Amino acid sequence: MSNAATTQLLKASGATLIPFFPSRLPDDSGYKVQYLPIAEDLPSDDPVADTNAINRILEEHIRRFPEQYYWVHRRFKGRPDSFSDPYATSE
Repeated sequence: MSNAATTQLLKASGATLIPFFPSRLPDDSGYKVQYLPIAEDLPSDDPVADTNAINRILEEHIRRFPEQYYWVHRRFKGRPDSFSDPYATSE
């Protein structure tokens, strides 16, 4: 349910992937930015493995701060029926 654009961009540009995530401070006075180590193994020759690695990085951050994720983006839409719908409302 993802695309391999990041791998393609990294290969085409020769850029280095440095994951970073901003988080709102609890008192809404600003943001804290967390920089993760350079993704040395990206890009590889396997765009599917690269996409899975990038999604794992994103998921880890989203799980740390789910209230700050941009849920209206609906990145996880269209998943197979065997997966729960993260956008379903519980009533």
